[in-house]
Amino acid sequence: MKEENKEILFGLVLFVVCVMSFAFIANKSHAPEDADKTDKYIVEASFGRTDGLHPGDKVRIAGLNVGEVVKAELMPDFRVHLTMLLDKNYKIPDDSSITIESDSLMGAKYLEISPGGDDMEIPSGGQIYYTQDSMVLEDLIDLVINYAKSKQAQASFDSQKPKEAQK
Repeated sequence: MKEENKEILFGLVLFVVCVMSFAFIANKSHAPEDADKTDKYIVEASFGRTDGLHPGDKVRIAGLNVGEVVKAELMPDFRVHLTMLLDKNYKIPDDSSITIESDSLMGAKYLEISPGGDDMEIPSGGQIYYTQDSMVLEDLIDLVINYAKSKQAQASFDSQKPKEAQK
């Protein structure tokens, strides 16, 4: 009889947890959109390439999450226009810059804002004009290889000089 009571109690606890989880999820999904956005504002930026950056990805300042990308669209000039939703507690100076970064070599992409020093702030619906595109892994590897080749060529050239010319 004791074993049966344990199973019934476990089943009841599991059922209550499932009902509470479902209620929590249902409550979050039916919350009015504007309720979440009252403490946020919109900022926009345009990039030449955004490799792997998507709506829902984070926007950070000094590594702290301050918002998220809510929209990405390709413009007629083939630039990508991003719309971000930022926390109103973080006022972004007008001369700030924004860069596409990644968590690790193959990690998720995010936007990193580097605040400027201007007293003017970007208003809601305003734009960050100083942008840096995503670095492509293959381009980065090519840079490292070309740098190494140039150093090797310089070392080879220096070793072939006559001893008097090296002094």
